[in-house]
Amino acid sequence: MKRYSATTTWAARFALFGIAAAMLAFLTVGVYMALPHQPPKPPETTPGYSFAQLTPEETLPVKPKTPEGPAKPGDPIPIEPKPKVVDVSEALALAAGGVVGEVAATKSNDPGPGLADPVSTPDTAVREIGRVETSRTLVVTQDPAKPGVWSRLRVKGDGDEIVVSNAPVMALPGYKANVLIGARDKQVQVYLWGNVPEQIPYRVFESRVKFHPPAAGFDADLTLLGGRIYLKSKKPEGDKNPASRKVRVRAANEVWDISLPDEKTDVLVELISWFEPGTTYARAGGAPPKQEGRVAVLNGAAKFAAPRRFKAVDKFAVNTQIVWDSGSGALADPQPITNMQEATANPTLDGDDQKNISRIFTETADRVTERNVVRQVIESRLDPPPTVVDREAVARLTVYSLAALADNSPPGDEMLKALVDVLKSELPWFVRQSVVTALTAWVARDRGNTAILRAVLVSKGLGEDKDDEDAADRFLRLIRGFVSPTKPDPERLDELGKLLADKSIPVREAALWNIASVDLETWVPPPARANVGAVGAAVNSEDYKKFLVTWRGKIEMLKKRTTPFPLPRPVPKDGKEGKG
Repeated sequence: MKRYSATTTWAARFALFGIAAAMLAFLTVGVYMALPHQPPKPPETTPGYSFAQLTPEETLPVKPKTPEGPAKPGDPIPIEPKPKVVDVSEALALAAGGVVGEVAATKSNDPGPGLADPVSTPDTAVREIGRVETSRTLVVTQDPAKPGVWSRLRVKGDGDEIVVSNAPVMALPGYKANVLIGARDKQVQVYLWGNVPEQIPYRVFESRVKFHPPAAGFDADLTLLGGRIYLKSKKPEGDKNPASRKVRVRAANEVWDISLPDEKTDVLVELISWFEPGTTYARAGGAPPKQEGRVAVLNGAAKFAAPRRFKAVDKFAVNTQIVWDSGSGALADPQPITNMQEATANPTLDGDDQKNISRIFTETADRVTERNVVRQVIESRLDPPPTVVDREAVARLTVYSLAALADNSPPGDEMLKALVDVLKSELPWFVRQSVVTALTAWVARDRGNTAILRAVLVSKGLGEDKDDEDAADRFLRLIRGFVSPTKPDPERLDELGKLLADKSIPVREAALWNIASVDLETWVPPPARANVGAVGAAVNSEDYKKFLVTWRGKIEMLKKRTTPFPLPRPVPKDGKEGKG
């Protein structure tokens, strides 16, 4: 600052004093603002309710800001946003469809770990935890470091292969097997229950589990990845005391603790993943499949607890069940089992067809003479030589096993391509209907499976990488909850009649599959004895025209049979109805 002297004018001197005074005033205000103050008194509220102080915004229109990154629908707006470090491996896993075969419930009302989670995470140690008791059956396991590679457990009748913890274990569709886990004096029998529609037309195919070292107070800890299991305790030889066991079962976001008071108690645990009728189609992402779980007591009495929900049932009576679904997020109270034939581990199956099915399964298992040839044997049975007895049935049952082995990996993609080849074929096989059934179950395993299957369909010439709807889209729409089997939408039934004349054989097969499910009022129709894409039955031929007349007449009868239940259709912002 310039110094003043006797020659300096009084105006200049006063200006310098003014500047100094202003600087002092600014300094005083800054010190005052830095001192702590009493916060404003909040408004009065009713006890038990929260409040938020809101500052009224100006009513002048403000140009919306362009978001800095892609926003996720439904995400809450953070109060204090902080930079987030992106985990590349996590992003790749999400893009590929997530963990193999596991579907996470995404409803906001699903219970999850809180600040004081009463459930500990599974022990990730890898060690021997059990063995397979049943011989001449196909139970496979997978090294987590080698996706797509499945190995057989118990190749020889007298040579048990150990079961290790934290590795997926699966009974292929139609196969049943006992797995004994736990300490020798505290063993639990886990009965893996595989199924095919030719046995029971039910939405369970393979049975997939992962065993964990149990925590203190438990005799077994497992994650049910999909399908059905039965739990029983096993008493050591010579022990006269009741074999009481406690098992922790993790299914989706649920955790269920099941107490078996003795070796006579038999408990069913089940997890089904399926697209809800009317689910809007999306090539990638979209609505997740609905998950349905249940615990049922088939013999004796058990105890049940859901620790994350602080819910317990001390007297879980025989022939009752507790159900849960990801749609409502609710865990119901015990209720009677509605269909015992579907719940029993050994349903009554009459007729020679069932004997043939058992024979085919046993023959296939016997061909797997080494641990690492599971895939090769299964694929060889997909197109058996003409001399094979029950050739069509062999191929049909093989379809379900191949779909079960297909995971989110390059080998899994190759297995899917083999199924699509069968689906596209013009051979007069009913096996194409089995492919539709298998892919309907497979695509509902995980939210990301639709995108994976569409890429496979496109690679096989059923679509293109364009925005316009193609045959791949039409096929995928039909296997993602297109119509309810018990409450069909009349408009959807009419659309199925039109799709029976589609140029694409897979689309016609999927349309027929949906009509059959409505006709039989079942989620999983047994293979329809109608060959939509038979050689010589071109869409414009007289034979095919007669076929269309017959099936469209059936559709008109189905529309009259039940009260119409139109499905809700989303309406975009432009006011035009979506394809759904």
